[in-house]
Amino acid sequence: MPADFSYRNLDQYLGRKKRWAGRLAELVAPVRSEYDHVFLDCAPAISIVSENVFRAADVLLIPMIPTFLSLRVYERLKSWFAKHPEFQVRLLPFFSMVDRRRRLHRDIMTGMLRDHPEVLNTSISYSAVVERMGEFRAPLPVCAPGSEPSASFVALWREVEARMGQENREITPFADGNRPI
Repeated sequence: MPADFSYRNLDQYLGRKKRWAGRLAELVAPVRSEYDHVFLDCAPAISIVSENVFRAADVLLIPMIPTFLSLRVYERLKSWFAKHPEFQVRLLPFFSMVDRRRRLHRDIMTGMLRDHPEVLNTSISYSAVVERMGEFRAPLPVCAPGSEPSASFVALWREVEARMGQENREITPFADGNRPI
């Protein structure tokens, strides 16, 4: 379910419900058997919507820019989850918008990979190709299949699947090979 402007009032809607805590999980449950994966995109905040996503999800992919602010936010998120054991979601952070020419980016990534085994090894470099993905409304393997960032996203997905225990599955942008409308 892609993020959409129409969901902007979802927190308020869920907040008015008597049983808001598991509503999204209930909505996702019927389609889990029809799809290999269900992706829920949410804003980087702790809210009623994000708590619903946490209850519905098995894995939480967390893109982090290699900056001290991102590290601080990630540590706060880990601390929040430590205080809320009712959420049984696995955290898989990865680095995005990486500029390997910047020493700060390299140093932060080295330290995080050393000290946090949950951090995925694959990172996504900062690239105009990634920024243009929204223009094509398609994933990079479709709109820029030969690009380095496209290869990075494929490698990232392989690593995610390996961490989830689902190696050896073929990775295709769309089951039917068609671009989205």
